[in-house]
Parts: sequence; C-alpha cells; structure tokens
Amino acid sequence: MAPIDRDDAVEEILMMGLRLTEEIDRAQLEHAAGCDVEDWFGAKLGPLVEGGFLTHDRKRLAATAAGRQRLNAVLAALLR
Repeated sequence: MAPIDRDDAVEEILMMGLRLTEEIDRAQLEHAAGCDVEDWFGAKLGPLVEGGFLTHDRKRLAATAAGRQRLNAVLAALLR
C-alpha cells in the first residue's frame, strides 16, 4: 500500500471536514500540509473568509452555513 502524498492528504481532510459542522482541527490540517494554513492556501483563503464562506482561528477551519451551501465551489477555490 502506497502512502498518501501531502496534497491528497490535505484534500481529503478538507473534503471530509468542511462538510461537517464539527469543523477541521487546524493542527491536524497543518500537520498534513507541513506548514501553516495561511502558507498552504496563500491568497485563496482571504476572499473565502471575507466572503463569509469560511472561518478560521488558531484551533479550527470551518465552512460557514453559506460555505456549506456552496461547498463544491469553496473546495474548488481552495484546491486549484
């Protein structure tokens, strides 16, 4: 069995975690990415937070209600 590469691990965490209201543990995501959330997503994160689709703080990353309604578009914006 081949190990999952970093990009696939981050993608899986996002696709599963943002669908849930429990949110994504930021430490887990940063461990998979090997860097801070802001460094991994760069300029992609700000517009999604400012648009009201994501929230994040020192402990979590989460889709808002509006973000969950548009989750395919939010994921596409983060993962492209």
